[in-house]
Amino acid sequence: MTEDSSPKLSLAIPLHNEAGTLVSLYHEIKEVLDNMRISYEILFINDASTDETPEILRQIKKMDKKVRVIEHQENYGEAAALSSGFKFARGDIIVTMDGDGQNNPRDIPSLVAKIEEGYKAATGWRQKRKEKYLTRILPSVIANRMISLITGVNVHDNGCGLKAYRAELVREVIIPHGFHRFLPAVLGVKSEEVAEVRVKDRRRIYGKSHYGLSRIKEVIRELLTIRFVIHNPKLW
Repeated sequence: MTEDSSPKLSLAIPLHNEAGTLVSLYHEIKEVLDNMRISYEILFINDASTDETPEILRQIKKMDKKVRVIEHQENYGEAAALSSGFKFARGDIIVTMDGDGQNNPRDIPSLVAKIEEGYKAATGWRQKRKEKYLTRILPSVIANRMISLITGVNVHDNGCGLKAYRAELVREVIIPHGFHRFLPAVLGVKSEEVAEVRVKDRRRIYGKSHYGLSRIKEVIRELLTIRFVIHNPKLW
């Protein structure tokens, strides 16, 4: 196979109305991945954006052959977008990150290094988060403790979008709606198979968060079923 058809790294980025950050984020990613000196591809999953995101993606794809774009005709949510990324990614290592600019692409090499050390998954642990404490950080801390207790996978920050996986762990995996919050535990990994990497959190500059206090009820509901998913992840 050629390098392009079988890259070492696939970076999958779900997007929904992120036109304000997309160009600058792409250039940041490009600089980091080029400096890593490995073969790679960038997958943007456009989850039915209604702003200028689709046009910007067309322009980026036209000038960069390493970029691939997956289009959703309806807004299915982050779990579906990640599932699309897992399905079409061709790399040996698959990295995911959010498209809002809060994840720092410069943390990607550290995550990839953990996979190369032998871990099945590596997850970011955001430091000095740039969000409101009562509405975002405190609920996240409580949810993460509950997830760790129920799943047995001790991860401090399940909500961080910056993660890396061995491709065989996620290839063709379809994540149930909402269960992206429980990655990587939902994949059936053991706690010792997951590495945590302290990563830099950045403030969102454009747009607004797609998450808030309204998601707490969803998290609690999904926590009631997570054990069934973990018990037989392939079935689910």
